[in-house]
Amino acid sequence: MPALWGLLPVLQVADARRSCDFYCRRLGFHKEWEQSFEQDFPPFISLYRDGCRIYLSEEATAARAGVVDLYTDDVDALWRELERRGATLAHGSTDELHLEDPDGNRLRVRRGAVAPM
Repeated sequence: MPALWGLLPVLQVADARRSCDFYCRRLGFHKEWEQSFEQDFPPFISLYRDGCRIYLSEEATAARAGVVDLYTDDVDALWRELERRGATLAHGSTDELHLEDPDGNRLRVRRGAVAPM
């Protein structure tokens, strides 16, 4: 059976540029690129940080109010960084943090070197 080697979430957002600002300023992602597939289409934005990529789309075909799990080896250190950037914690423990982006997409930051199999 062929192996899957990656997963790339596409999150539906009301304003892609506003959400891009949130992910970049508050969560430390950077914008790789932005494009519109046709003239007068809304922007489609690729964000990247530490091997993790997220797409932001205003298109109705994207997941609405999704959940994204991010994994790190040090939840506490990552939280300190996010807090310095002005992120607001919805829930937290020593092993897991919960945040929400401006469109209600939930981000769960969990302790672990890799995603569980």
